[in-house]
Amino acid sequence: MTTPAPEGAPPINHRWTAGPGDVRRLSGALTRAGLTDRRQLVSLAVVVAVIGGGLVLLFALGDVTFAVGGLAGLIGATGALLWRTARTARTHFERIAFPGAHWAVGYGRTSLVLYQPISSAVIDYGHFTGVRRGQDRTVLLRYTDSRLVVVLPDELCPPPAFDYLADAIRRRRTG
Repeated sequence: MTTPAPEGAPPINHRWTAGPGDVRRLSGALTRAGLTDRRQLVSLAVVVAVIGGGLVLLFALGDVTFAVGGLAGLIGATGALLWRTARTARTHFERIAFPGAHWAVGYGRTSLVLYQPISSAVIDYGHFTGVRRGQDRTVLLRYTDSRLVVVLPDELCPPPAFDYLADAIRRRRTG
């Protein structure tokens, strides 16, 4: 690995080398996770409802030109948000999942260690709310106190490791 083992790191259980198409696979999973986050969707719905309500009012008052322009602006802003989210995820994974990039993970009793080309981290299982399989052969870990998501290629979390990880997170969350 390109980064030294952090103190207290569990031993490595699985290794993975990124290949062509992995940036797209991982960034797509992160984009979907970000755009389907419940808090994100509620915030977007409130903004769309408020702006949409204003546009309906303008249309009802007879200012059709401004209402149509506002609707076009709302659609454009929503498209820009979607594009920016996808671009941010892609930029992130271009730095760490380029073809030939080496990743590794170790599952310990109370924490996991994740090695990527530019960093390594030991993360206590209690910092996650859960784990689930994503689309495109990915595994998603969601942090407890934020909307952050860790996206792993499923090669680093085969079925026995996935079950162990889910149980370890559940145990740490219940105490």
